[in-house]
Amino acid sequence: MKYTTLNATSLRIQQLLAQRKQTRYWLAIEADMPHSTLDAIINGKNKSVTLAVIQKICVAFNITLAEFFSSELFDNDNFSSDIL
Repeated sequence: MKYTTLNATSLRIQQLLAQRKQTRYWLAIEADMPHSTLDAIINGKNKSVTLAVIQKICVAFNITLAEFFSSELFDNDNFSSDIL
């Protein structure tokens, strides 16, 4: 399957939540962001996600940016051609 960066980001957050058995509400609190913002990211309603927001999510999960992006979701072969 081919992804946009926004799709891959959303799926990665969902993967991390499932791995840690945590909720979106927990993540919003831990990342110090409105629940509505997190929902918009996960539901694909945001047009973009800044690196600063991803960093806040990483801090909440206690992982590095490198660990966040180390998923196969972010491999170049998995991106749709319309975004390259």
